[in-house]
Amino acid sequence: MKYPTASSLRHRGKALEFDPAHEVITPLGINGKLIGSLSSDFVIDLIMAYRKLPLQKEVRAEPRIPIYALNTTQDS
Repeated sequence: MKYPTASSLRHRGKALEFDPAHEVITPLGINGKLIGSLSSDFVIDLIMAYRKLPLQKEVRAEPRIPIYALNTTQDS
């Protein structure tokens, strides 16, 4: 399956070719020349790396106290 990049001003005339049998995405240049090949694993990993994950909420109901505050024994 070949999909032209019609809406991209920078890449107008180029195309993305998907090969579902081999799970490969191939960018093609303006003349149909092969630019490179990307595995579907690489594309998914790239997208996942730039995804912003939601921040985890604090599990504690009370704020943390510093460790030095726990040492209440005094040397005599």
